[in-house]
Amino acid sequence: MIGGTVNVKNISKYFDSARVLNDISIEIKSGEFFSLLGPSGCGKTTLLRIIAGFEMPTSGDLLLDEESVLSKPPNQRHVNTIFQNYALFPHLSVFENVAFSLRLKKLDKKTIQNKVEEYVGLVQLQDHIGKYPAQLSGGQKQRVSIARALINEPRVLLLDEPLSALDAKLRHELLVELDRIHDIIGITFIYVTHDQEEAMSVSDRIAVMKDGVFLQIGTPFEIYESPSDLFVADFIGASNTIQGKVVEIYEKYARINTPELGEILVDLDKPLKAKDHVVVTLRPEKMHISKHCPSLDAPKVNCVSGTVEQMIYTGSHTRFVVKTDQGFEFKIFKQHAQYFTTEEPITWEDRVYIWWNADDSFIVEVKHP
Repeated sequence: MIGGTVNVKNISKYFDSARVLNDISIEIKSGEFFSLLGPSGCGKTTLLRIIAGFEMPTSGDLLLDEESVLSKPPNQRHVNTIFQNYALFPHLSVFENVAFSLRLKKLDKKTIQNKVEEYVGLVQLQDHIGKYPAQLSGGQKQRVSIARALINEPRVLLLDEPLSALDAKLRHELLVELDRIHDIIGITFIYVTHDQEEAMSVSDRIAVMKDGVFLQIGTPFEIYESPSDLFVADFIGASNTIQGKVVEIYEKYARINTPELGEILVDLDKPLKAKDHVVVTLRPEKMHISKHCPSLDAPKVNCVSGTVEQMIYTGSHTRFVVKTDQGFEFKIFKQHAQYFTTEEPITWEDRVYIWWNADDSFIVEVKHP
């Protein structure tokens, strides 16, 4: 199958006087796994429903494969939608649920049999083909929904938070399955979620939404490593936020004076002038922590001392909260070392040193005086 292109052009949507989408535009490429990511109420599901044909925009245009489709009903758009509540017929078996649309098209029995077996096999439910929805787990029900949507051979598949009703283990398993299926069939996936881990795991590109607009569009790497503003930085993973004033600018770095930490170096990833007020963020996993003072030969390394206020063991790493001597609280994520290590373990209320490279910080907000 060949994926379709989706071109959203200056679309706005009002419900009465409430503006849900505000003049948004985006082009989604053929075969792309594209995620709409944002908090509840940001407009992502409304946009998905407009693409599906379930809602009309107040203004703007929608092109599928370079053709305006706003006047077309959902069944003429070569688009299918998967919902979080499965929407299966409880009185029909897996086979009959998947075959339902083919029977409406009055295809012959042999064709229906072959296509249903193909798509039920694609979602790995061939051993459950005669069961009814009540006999299936939540993950299996969603697999049936996927097969039923794909059997129509759409050019675009819309997925509206399809994993939100599942537990964490099933979410992960089905996310891997969606990625595998996308690689096999090659059509365009547009995936709505509020879970950044889901979006980061499978997407070619992500659009981060808030209050009906796109704040940033990019690859998972671009959005995580170079967030456009403070909201994106905080929404996509954990971050430490530092505010300060620029006191000196070098070729690749800037020195800023902060109320809580004194002077620190930051990466010069945006144009700055002396006395600019800046907001800088730093990912917890980019930071280092030790009970011993590090050897800091490199001039671009920042180091402060403090006390461990909190520790959370997560299995793969430990999350520390360290309050510095100036009263600033840092989050630090430390991957667990090998069994044999000479480093002294860190525990509650220990005095520690934390340090980070200026290259690992990024400026998310600049205010000129």
